[in-house]
Order: sequence, then C-alpha cells, then structure tokens
Amino acid sequence: MTCARLRSAALLLPPLLALPIAAAAPQPAAVGYVYLRGADTLGVETIAPGPTGVRGSLAMRGQPVITWVQQHPTAPGGAPGALTLEAGFPGQPVLQQARFEAVGDSVRASLTTAAG
Repeated sequence: MTCARLRSAALLLPPLLALPIAAAAPQPAAVGYVYLRGADTLGVETIAPGPTGVRGSLAMRGQPVITWVQQHPTAPGGAPGALTLEAGFPGQPVLQQARFEAVGDSVRASLTTAAG
C-alpha cells in the first residue's frame, strides 16, 4: 500500500468511526491489518471495539506508535464522541496528542507536544 493510499485511508477513517453504534449491539472482536510492500512488513494496525468506544493502534517500522480512541456518542443520534490520538514510542512519554470534540456545530481541537 502506498503512502498516498495510507493517507487517504487515514482521512476516511475518522468520519466512519463517528457513525453511531447501537449500545445494545454485541461487540465484534478486534481486527488487525498488516501493511506489506512485497515481502516486507511495513506496519501492523489493530482496531478493538469496546463498550464506550473504539480503540486502535498503528505500529510502523522505525516510527512512533499511533494510538487512537473514538468514544461512542453519548446519546442515540447525538454528536460523535471525542476522538483522541497519541503518538509515541513504547515505554516512552507521549510525543504528541490531539483531541477532537464536537461542540454544537463546531469541533474543538486540542493539540499538545512533548516539552523539550
């Protein structure tokens, strides 16, 4: 998968995650994706739905791990829950964090980076 396709997939994923999910629906099992170029593994992504939201992580060779959590809407048909993304190396402090929350007809974005 090319970098352009990965970027396209990354742009399409958050809106899809914002779709309402019925609270009474059974939770599907976690899924995983392996990104390959020929016989080389470029990265591994896991997505695991839970009772309060969907959690995912993307680990690519030599890059910080990106983890994200998309909270379910607080009410049926309500605004999407908050989306939080973090990037960092395992066992190290978080390098960057972004949080997006629906507020009325707008989105509030909060971006933080590690000091240093």
